[in-house]
Amino acid sequence: MQSIIIYSQSGNHQCEAADVLRIESSSNYSRIFFTNEKRPLLVAKVLSYFESTLPACTFTRVHRSHLVNRQYIKEVIDCKQSGLQIHLVNGEIIGVSRRKKAAFIRSFESGWEHATLQIPVLPSSYSLAV
Repeated sequence: MQSIIIYSQSGNHQCEAADVLRIESSSNYSRIFFTNEKRPLLVAKVLSYFESTLPACTFTRVHRSHLVNRQYIKEVIDCKQSGLQIHLVNGEIIGVSRRKKAAFIRSFESGWEHATLQIPVLPSSYSLAV
């Protein structure tokens, strides 16, 4: 897997991309959540920087403020009131934006054996092979 160096106020951190659970943006900063740490790392980088740096086959942008590691998605549920939701292996729930929904569902066609997709009714334009 790809090793990355993250520059933050507390120093430089080297980690594997596989250890990153998700990244959440907050204005011109990003919070990086790791699988093995309780507290996120705050860095002065925008989310698009990480989107272009991290492998696209592993990370997917599901919202304006969220980049998620596909390895840690447990299930995806389409709730009628709140829309598409991603349930991560650590119990966190992240909403998928309406604009990213179609592209996110198409990405399931590339095969995510470890995740379950629970979408009761899809428009006719969607086709899933899970």
